[in-house]
Order: sequence, then C-alpha cells, then structure tokens
Amino acid sequence: MSAHSSSHGGRHSSHGKQHTNRLFLWILLLSGAAAVAVLSANRYLLSAHVLDSPILPHEDAEPLNIRIHVADERLLRLVVEECAKREESIIWLDKEGQMVVQEALDFKQCPTMDVLLPGRDRDLTTCTDIALYVMHTGARIMPLLQAVDMERYNTGCGAATARMFWHTMYPQFIANRPDVLHVMLVDHNQLLVDDARLHRHMNVFLCKTRVCLDLMQRHVIKMGYRGHVWLMGHTSSDPSVDVRQGTQGKDLSFLHIKGRSPLRHTQQLLRCWASQPEFPRLTVVGAFTWDEVKEYGDAINIRFLPQVNQDTLPDQPPRLLVPTELRQLQADSPVHICPSQSEGWGHTINEARAVGAVVLTTDHPPMNEFVSKAKGPGLVIPVERLLAYRELALAKYEPLDALIDEAQLCDVVELVLQMPAQEVYERGQQARTNFLYEKAVFMARMQDLRAFLEQRAQGLQGFEQRSGLGDDGGLMQQRQLLEEQPSLPAV
Repeated sequence: MSAHSSSHGGRHSSHGKQHTNRLFLWILLLSGAAAVAVLSANRYLLSAHVLDSPILPHEDAEPLNIRIHVADERLLRLVVEECAKREESIIWLDKEGQMVVQEALDFKQCPTMDVLLPGRDRDLTTCTDIALYVMHTGARIMPLLQAVDMERYNTGCGAATARMFWHTMYPQFIANRPDVLHVMLVDHNQLLVDDARLHRHMNVFLCKTRVCLDLMQRHVIKMGYRGHVWLMGHTSSDPSVDVRQGTQGKDLSFLHIKGRSPLRHTQQLLRCWASQPEFPRLTVVGAFTWDEVKEYGDAINIRFLPQVNQDTLPDQPPRLLVPTELRQLQADSPVHICPSQSEGWGHTINEARAVGAVVLTTDHPPMNEFVSKAKGPGLVIPVERLLAYRELALAKYEPLDALIDEAQLCDVVELVLQMPAQEVYERGQQARTNFLYEKAVFMARMQDLRAFLEQRAQGLQGFEQRSGLGDDGGLMQQRQLLEEQPSLPAV
C-alpha cells in the first residue's frame, strides 16, 4: 500500500549508494546475459557465496504504525476474499492501492511480477500468501492461459515481468528465454522430488522461515541449481482488527483450529482433553463429520464449532465457521493450541500471536520459530518421533514432520494451568509484540524486493543497450564486474 511505503521511505534512503549498487548488480546478474555468464559449475553464485541477497535483514525495522497496520489488514482481507472465490480472474492493485478485478488479461499491461494461480488452487491459505505479494510488490494474480494466449503474453510482457510460482509448478508458465526472472515462493515441506526438473529454471527461491533458508541453500548447492535463496520472512492476517475487544482473559479457555488439515494432531488433543474432565473448556474449530466427534459427545469440556450432531447427513459436506465468527473466537481465546505435524509457514500459529494469545506448538521448525523456549511468550510440546517422506525434496537433509504424544501434550497444558493470570496475559502481549515486529521486518524486506523488481523492469532493456550485454564485449564487461566484486556473506 502506498501509505505503508511512505512510512519506511527514510530507511531506504539511508541505504544510500551501497544498496543502490547492490540492486544494480543483482539486476545485472539476473538478466538474461547474466544467466549465460555463470562461468562454470563450480562458480554458481550461491555455492561460491559471491554475493549476498539484495533483501536486507532489517532487524532494526521501525515499529508499525497501527493505523497503517489496520488499513493493511482490511485490504488483505478484501484481496483474499476475492481470490478465494476460486474464479479464473485477474487481481491486482492500481496506483492508488485499490483492488482491480478483471475477467480477461490485458496483454499490454505488464506488472513487475505475475503469479500464476488457477481458480482450483485458490484456497484461503494460498490466497493469503499471494495477496501479500500483490499488495506489497505490485504483483498480479492471473489464471492459467490457453496456449495461444500464452504466446501473446510472452510477446507482450517479455522479460520485464517476473514470474512467481507456488506449490504447483506449471511448465507452460516457464519462459523458454533466459532473460525472464523465475521466482518461487517456497514452502519447504511442499517441495517435491518429482518437480526437480522444473526447479532448475528458478532464478530465485524466496523463503518464509529460517529452516527453509537452511534447507534450500543446502539443496540448491547439492542439486547444482542456478537459483539464489533469499530470506523474506512472512506475515499473516491479524484477526484482532475490527473485532469486539475486551473479552479475552475473563476465563482461561483454550482454542484449537483444525480447519481441514489432517496434520494438526487433533485426535491426540481430543484424547488428552477427554481424559482430563477438570480441564477448562476446549473449543475445536474444523470441518468434522458426526463419526469423527461422536466419541467425545459426553465430554462437557469440549465444544466443536461449527456444531455437528447425529442428524447431520453422512453425505453432507462439513462446513467451516464464517471468517467474522472465527476471528472473534480467536480474539476471545487466551490460549491457542497449535500442535502441527508440519508447516510451510504456520498462519494459525502466527494469527494466535497476533491476537495476543499464549501459543502451544510443536518443538520442531518452523513451528518452534514462533515461540521462545526460555521464558518466552509460548510453550513447546516435545516431539515423540520424526518422519521423513521420500517424495519431499528437502526431507533428505532432515525430517520435516514431527509427531507428538498426547500425554506430553497434556503436561504442557498443565504448565499453562499453573500460571498466574497475569503471566498468561503478559505472555500473550509479548506474543503480539513479536508478531508486529516481525511483520515490520517482513514489510521492509518486501520494499527491497519491490525496489529490485521495479528497477529491473525499468532498466532491463535500457541497461542492455547501454552496456552492450547482447554481444561478446558486454559479456566480458560483466565477467570483469563479477570478478571485481568483494566476497559478501551469504543470506
């Protein structure tokens, strides 16, 4: 959003000439000629650590302006709601930051980056991830095009528009020309071995978490990919915006959001709670059938939302709470139990922090990246066993899935029950502070990415003409520029 961009303008100007030169060099390296000039297999830029990322750490990011944060959240909800209709629409923001929805692609309009997202892939989680890039890098969501339209798109936008990929790799969206920038937003637990051939075309892998950064750096080196790995971080929706305040903390209640995911250890949690009738009320939100909940029908301290009863038809699809009801429930619950088996990011965990809740989550990355073990705002549940699935490309470096035991989960709940009410409140407030700080860091990094994409789009053709990168002299010029650069630390 333009308002948010202005709030960090001074910080970008303080980078000065050094940051401008860094962006210039990255634009050079990721242009078509630069791809040709990766000199040999043992001189891949990431492997050799020749350059660091144009995305700065921004660990001293300025605190978010709350007014801007609220406006940002409202726009995020608007874009996500439109995206999640699962239509084959084109979604982007105009210069005033207003959402534009089109039924047909304008082949003369070329943003800095396009994200291919067919309607069938537009679930809430995906739409949230991509909407952030629409809002803060000038990206555009587009559907899958027919072959003839894809040719028109390739001709119309050419190299000026970067192309972003998510979980599903669509080969037809990969350009058969070296000057197009291919970007992948990585969920490290979704990278498939079978897609390795397509991953080789990626110029940049964007990571949301530190475990992704570590594993992807190892992976691109082992596989000999030309791509670079940049740490972006990430953020989530803030459910506390525009909900009724003041109800959290009156009663020590617990919330677990299963949604439609089978990887939240919901059954272990239910068995734990059913065995402890003295525990406070646990609200479990998800898409359940009667067969899944009937075992716990006599548990007076477990509530399922939406309610499921014996009269629910077997073939009736399970429904979810509407977003406004879910947000209010999140804001009203002082403790959120989020024991995921695996996550690519962890929106449910991060949204719990946003509302100022104490988070209980699995002691395995990236889940435990959201909480601190030593007197931090959240608590971790010990891991009983780790799993590594062969079809996942990064599982060969370390297991990506973690299983927990219901008894140990109950033990961690007992720790929360023993806390004074003031400690629960203070831990929750620290969790929200951490959420807002990490969002500020992410927003600053997104400005770096946007600056890189915009400078690349604006200067690509003119730079090639000025530098002569289309001929052998230009290639020699680029080689000399690379060799003169001092080694900088990796991301």
